[in-house]
Amino acid sequence: MPVGSSWGWATWSNRWVSYTGNNPLGAAPRRSRVFKDRFNVHGLRKFERMLGMEEAGRISSWYVHWHLTITRNGGMSLFPPVPMLRNSGFGGGTHSSRFSLPSLFGLGDKQLGRLDFAFPDHVELDFEFTQKVIDSPEWRLLRFNALMGKIKRLTKEVFARKS
Repeated sequence: MPVGSSWGWATWSNRWVSYTGNNPLGAAPRRSRVFKDRFNVHGLRKFERMLGMEEAGRISSWYVHWHLTITRNGGMSLFPPVPMLRNSGFGGGTHSSRFSLPSLFGLGDKQLGRLDFAFPDHVELDFEFTQKVIDSPEWRLLRFNALMGKIKRLTKEVFARKS
């Protein structure tokens, strides 16, 4: 996939060399439709908007900078065919709710796989699979969840101005 995942963010150490945690995006990429299409994963997520909110201090996200690093370096992410780890942090916190995908679909309860498969020697982007992900009910729900987060942030901002 042309996008990483903050749920399983462990990676090879030589990939972290490019990550600074603060990757300001210049004016030229912001004007480039090609860059924006790649950065927003062809409509999968609105990373450009997320980066703008992070730069403005409205949200705190290391992940949007990690995704920017992946995009700038032409990177992709490999996902194993089965879950290899269990994330036990779905109970609360800054970015968690009872409406999160792991909570709704029981992803924290999945049986862990074994490392009895091999990653391919040659990696290329699977456009058909990426389109299936974009069209999947899980990603529609994720986009809806993001919209609810936006409404929540805007509501908090309105009430903060009034008080």
